[in-house]
Amino acid sequence: MEYQEEFKFLKLEVMKRKNTEELKEEDRNFIVINLLDPTNNPCRFFIFNKDLMKKVLSSTYSGLQLLQVKFEVVYSNNNWSVRVVDINE
Repeated sequence: MEYQEEFKFLKLEVMKRKNTEELKEEDRNFIVINLLDPTNNPCRFFIFNKDLMKKVLSSTYSGLQLLQVKFEVVYSNNNWSVRVVDINE
């Protein structure tokens, strides 16, 4: 299922993956974006998609800026998975 929701931006972190020596240079990092949902509950998304990472890193988000986040929720093998599809100002 795909959803779109408005979130408030808190902070953005670029993190290194484990076992990076086995990966290509462009695959060694991922993004953690911290947001507030519509009822001001904190949440965070992990972004691994290279194109979306470039888009987010080239943007200049400010604290509590409203962002439209499109994300996909999938249930498989008794687990829920959430994946960010797109982020727009």
